[in-house]
Amino acid sequence: RDLETEMSKVKEELAHLRDQHIQIDGSAMESQSSARAIKTALKMARIDVPIVIQGERGVGKTTLAKFVHSKSNRSDGPFIEVNCGTIPETVFEIAFTGNKDSMSQGYLSLADGGSLVLKEIEQLTLSSQTILFNLLNNQESTRIIALSETPLDLLVKQGTLHEDLFYLLHIAPIQLKPLRERAEDLDKAINLFMQKLIKKYNESKKISDD
Repeated sequence: RDLETEMSKVKEELAHLRDQHIQIDGSAMESQSSARAIKTALKMARIDVPIVIQGERGVGKTTLAKFVHSKSNRSDGPFIEVNCGTIPETVFEIAFTGNKDSMSQGYLSLADGGSLVLKEIEQLTLSSQTILFNLLNNQESTRIIALSETPLDLLVKQGTLHEDLFYLLHIAPIQLKPLRERAEDLDKAINLFMQKLIKKYNESKKISDD
């Protein structure tokens, strides 16, 4: 696997609060903008409402979602991740509700009492969005965390996101900036990546400034 694939993996997190400075160990989130995002996530984790985490691919959206789950009153419950962009529209509802005939559970049942993370929600068709809104609007047993590379308000303006789903989910949006705009985090991201490769391949490497 190439380096880009290796870097995109979610790193291990251990959240701690010390002197009001919050960090997520194992992730490059120590810049001022990241600190604001983490503090917002901590605050919203204690309130049982949907959360939207927005940012480009690889900025740590899943890592932050896990942090929210770990700090919520649902931390002992399941943490289920769903890639919305990979679910065919023809089986979308069944994927969330389950199939009685085959005795299979849907994502909502699997995540009951915990958190359901909806990745790439911007990839959903308008038809699937309507189904999702009806399902989520009638349930309270699962915490919804939606992840999107594109800000949801922009999707509404573009006509690719239903307003009813937007208002259901967009209660607590959190924006994560890309690493190229987080200079303080870039060095740590490189060091974390190198440590991971050293451990994996048992070979010491260094990155020069050249």
